[in-house]
Amino acid sequence: MTPIRLATLIAALTLLVAACDRSDAPAEPTYEMNALVDFVPAETPYLAANLAPLPDDFIDTWLVRLQPVFEEMQTQLTAARADLEQPDTGLNDDGSGRDPQTRLALAVLRELDGKLNRAGLESLGLDIGTHRVVYGVGAFPVFRMGLADPAALRATVQRILEDSGIPAPEQSFQGVPFWRLAHEDDDGPEVGLYLAILDDHLAAG
Repeated sequence: MTPIRLATLIAALTLLVAACDRSDAPAEPTYEMNALVDFVPAETPYLAANLAPLPDDFIDTWLVRLQPVFEEMQTQLTAARADLEQPDTGLNDDGSGRDPQTRLALAVLRELDGKLNRAGLESLGLDIGTHRVVYGVGAFPVFRMGLADPAALRATVQRILEDSGIPAPEQSFQGVPFWRLAHEDDDGPEVGLYLAILDDHLAAG
């Protein structure tokens, strides 16, 4: 697996862990309305959501069981970062500076380094026990999850973009700011990663 693909996988697994859920969670939680469901269109082809946040004591127990996974992820992250930081890694075809994909992968790895644990994830603004929802808009998936600190996650995204040197200024749609990341040479439909940090949750699609 290439370092860039590994960086993408580690970032995806980080979000997956931050939005963890387990079927062996306490059998009788106190259910709370998941307000994120209000964003789901009636015609969505699929929907997955939790009905209640997970209790802190359950999360702590679950993370202890996951510790070997975190340790392996950190080992792979360290190796991938060292590989990408080699002077001749990810150069453009003409031998000039690193290509955008390599710079972005390296920036993500630097941001996650040493933070693959509960305290580290929360320092990025993520909330492990939060409400979340995954649904489809046509063929494309949309993921929403509550945040511990939206301002902290916004700062995290801005650090990654600044570190990678990728020009991705915030845009706005109906008053909602968002980022769009896509291949610079993409002349086709506007397909890419869309990321928005709202007042109380993250939306990505």
